[in-house]
Amino acid sequence: VVYNGFNIEKKSFKRTNFDENSFLNFGFIGQINQSKGIEVLMKSLVEFSNYNNWKLYVAGRIEPYYQEYLLSFFPKDRVEFLGYIDQDVFFKKINVLIVPSIWEEPFGRVVVEGLLRKVVVLGSKRGGIKEILEGNEEFLFNPLSEEPRKLLELIIINPKKLNLFNFDINLIERFSLENVIKHYHNFYKIK
Repeated sequence: VVYNGFNIEKKSFKRTNFDENSFLNFGFIGQINQSKGIEVLMKSLVEFSNYNNWKLYVAGRIEPYYQEYLLSFFPKDRVEFLGYIDQDVFFKKINVLIVPSIWEEPFGRVVVEGLLRKVVVLGSKRGGIKEILEGNEEFLFNPLSEEPRKLLELIIINPKKLNLFNFDINLIERFSLENVIKHYHNFYKIK
């Protein structure tokens, strides 16, 4: 497999250190539709609307009728629809990215974007997402089961669990443009 490449900037992003009183700024970014799992996420969080230690930020274009439908799940102060915004602005607002895709993501670029910014990623066990989150299996879930709700419950009750997330620099480097070019070169090299 030759992955998609990224210009991995050598900035140092600071990892959040979670404690039992940490406020969880959950985030969802990308296409806002059923196949990307936004409804799975909203329905999983609705049970925890009485907990005051979290908020959900949703970034991406959305039809007004669909936004109203999603807002019907829980109080409007618990979710903020940001519209289409710059990724850096979005990632500065959150400390946990949730990628609940239902369909088999071929790659899951947003997962790598989160990792590059040292944001904990909770991801669906679909397609390439599970490969990118290798070594973080306890932060993966089957989106068509009770697993997303159970994982969110565990984290909302005990945010310190998020400190176990492994930011493996070697895994991230796998997606650098230099490594991808090297893989393509080796693949097409005539012997």
